[in-house]
Parts: sequence; C-alpha cells; structure tokens
Amino acid sequence: MGLGFFLHFVPDSWEHACSKAVVRLPLVGKALLLVAMVYLVIQMKSSEIQPFIYFQF
Repeated sequence: MGLGFFLHFVPDSWEHACSKAVVRLPLVGKALLLVAMVYLVIQMKSSEIQPFIYFQF
C-alpha cells in the first residue's frame, strides 16, 4: 500500500520503470514477489486492533 501511495506522487516515468522491472523479472523472482505480498497481507490481517487504553479501566 505504501509503495502504491509513493508511486502515485512520483513522475510517470518512475512508475513505468517499476512496472517494466517487475515484468522483466524471471519466473522465480515473480513467485518470490507474490509470496512476499501474500505474507504481508497475512501479517496485516492477523494483527489485532488494540483497544483504547482507557477502556481497560
């Protein structure tokens, strides 16, 4: 999400360069990138929302 937000504000040439870099990755690189993204999504989903500290009293 942070990378998408960052790419929104950089010049279009940077965004196209990042896209081309991902397309040029070998199959193993793309698979590792996919595994990393899935891992990050699972980590964000599993984190619990911390209640406001004053609700404990």
